[in-house]
Amino acid sequence: MQRVITGQLPYPPPPAPPPPPPLPTYLISGTVTDKGAAPGFSAGLEFTSLGTFFTAVSGSYGVLVTEGYSGTAMPHYTLGDFIPQVRIYINVLADASNQNYAYTAYPTFTITGTIARDGTLMYGIPVEFTSVGTFITNGSGLYVQLVLGGYTGTATPHYSAGSFTPANRVYTSLAVDALAQNYAFYVTQGTETVLLNRPGAFAIDFVAASTTGYIAVQDDLGVITIYNSNNQVTLDYLRLYCNVWPCFSATDAYNTGHLTLLSAAGTQGLAGSLDLTGLAYLQEVTVNNNPITDLTLTGCVQLSQITAFSCGLGATEVNAVLIQTDANGVLNGSLSLVSNAAPTGGGITAKSNLQGKGWFVDTD
Repeated sequence: MQRVITGQLPYPPPPAPPPPPPLPTYLISGTVTDKGAAPGFSAGLEFTSLGTFFTAVSGSYGVLVTEGYSGTAMPHYTLGDFIPQVRIYINVLADASNQNYAYTAYPTFTITGTIARDGTLMYGIPVEFTSVGTFITNGSGLYVQLVLGGYTGTATPHYSAGSFTPANRVYTSLAVDALAQNYAFYVTQGTETVLLNRPGAFAIDFVAASTTGYIAVQDDLGVITIYNSNNQVTLDYLRLYCNVWPCFSATDAYNTGHLTLLSAAGTQGLAGSLDLTGLAYLQEVTVNNNPITDLTLTGCVQLSQITAFSCGLGATEVNAVLIQTDANGVLNGSLSLVSNAAPTGGGITAKSNLQGKGWFVDTD
């Protein structure tokens, strides 16, 4: 007789328990106002473990937190302070309304003045402010720097081949605008030179407060040196007149603040490629009505006045002038490229960038 052993089949596993219901959420809300009265700016509110939220145009904000939330909320906005500076939340179990903040801007003051050389206002001169940054003088020789109330630091103008009076200005706990903070520049190295790699190609004229006693000498290497009996030079600018056509090539280099290229007869007849790459102290270039093939201005980091109309430049060359000038980073300049080809593509973008930096830009 056979024995049958029966067993009980295993039971199926129990179903997984349902997920717990989500925690209820509560709203933390309020308004950020300027000086306790006027909304209208977008402040940031940083909530611990949640991130940063920004107020609406009306100044209001609302942030959802889960039940039991604990953390802090801290408002942020530049150049000012808030009351309160922070709010602390512990085990939030209900909506929290009227969580308001009042913003008060720090007081600011203006430091402004001009820089001149023999009475001629100088543009493109950097004035460095301790812990603030550097401002470049505009076409009127003016610099304007905004600082916070209580500013303590030093303003120092910079330009090679000379010195400033005063050399710098010191500010301590500034509490009012500082106006007419002017500087005078003096050339002290004794000579001012123009380096040309084509000897005999140029004659020279110059403009100064007084030309009495000034001597201009060009040596066999093409270096023109200008000096007077006191071995001091205070020229406003140099003019170079062309004696040989074409009177410059791609290897010519110039080291002077202002460059005006004309022909000896007073009519423009220059031709070729004018390469001014790396002339860090060049401030002004005028080459009107000269049939130049291209104009290279890379690294001319103080060049703020460029006049090159009716030169026959093509779109590629016009674009290059605009793009290089934009890349040089100078503010508040003037650039005329009319009666050349109209800019395209990157040239149009660079033109817009320059206008955003305070430049007057005139093209076809």
